[in-house]
Amino acid sequence: EELIQAICWRSADAFGVHRAEIKGTAKSGDIVKARRLAMSLARNLTGLSFEELGLHFNRTHGAISNACQAMTKLLSKGNNPDALHFHELRNRLGNAPACPEAKTYF
Repeated sequence: EELIQAICWRSADAFGVHRAEIKGTAKSGDIVKARRLAMSLARNLTGLSFEELGLHFNRTHGAISNACQAMTKLLSKGNNPDALHFHELRNRLGNAPACPEAKTYF
């Protein structure tokens, strides 16, 4: 729970959005990017399933899966702001073990 909260806060800060918007319903560009980053990092840094993460983010397991797949596509494109945010925050928060299943998406 603490790690997910830290992920949400840092993701919101990275895109200059309010922290509460990460779990909200707004769909503006930077909010969606921050939310996708948070969900992808949470999947990558925790052992939680899509279903469990969905409970934390007020989303379905499908929404979490879609966010992870979208981030994977961005990461495969190389040097772009979203990928840089992901790698920077992953390194800062990376003291947690990676989820083995996350290799499917990362």
